[in-house]
Amino acid sequence: MLVPMFGLLFGLLFILPAALLVLGGLVALAVVGDKYASKWVPVTFAAFFAGLGYWAVLVVSGVLLGTLLMKGFTLVVLPLMLLAAFAGGFGGSVYGYRLGLARRRRYARFGG
Repeated sequence: MLVPMFGLLFGLLFILPAALLVLGGLVALAVVGDKYASKWVPVTFAAFFAGLGYWAVLVVSGVLLGTLLMKGFTLVVLPLMLLAAFAGGFGGSVYGYRLGLARRRRYARFGG
């Protein structure tokens, strides 16, 4: 019973953001090269920047909150680190979506 729960937690915390980063980046490269697929640019940019924001904030908050972890504040640090990482993913997705909308408007204005 405990092993599937840890597998689900590992998948949600590490594999899903890594897949967003890799697959979102690859599809964003493909969509940016095709001017007729410009309607998908906001979605692919949002996926890429969500994964990028998640990992960037996870690394930075892990370094900063690691000092509290060394002091013994385990119950405080772990929820803060998870909350910071998910906030980074959400912020990255909003930023990527807005960037994709701006790119799509540029395609509509200049025709490619």
